[in-house]
Amino acid sequence: GPAEAVTAFDQALAAAPQSSGAAVGRAAALVALGRVEDAVVWLVDVVTRHPDNAEAWYNLGILAGGQGQIETSVGAPAR
Repeated sequence: GPAEAVTAFDQALAAAPQSSGAAVGRAAALVALGRVEDAVVWLVDVVTRHPDNAEAWYNLGILAGGQGQIETSVGAPAR
């Protein structure tokens, strides 16, 4: 299930910290567990460490936008 997937992605990321697929997959598994805020926090951390990770930015935008948090999540100026 999703909890096992989070553990598996953690193991994959320990072996390959740059893995975009594992980073995004971990976020998807958190969402499947109903942990959307944790997924947003995780993706913010990923893009902070790997700002060229377009897939993580894309997924962060979708999640944060769905939460109404896009400005605070990515540091965009408030309107």
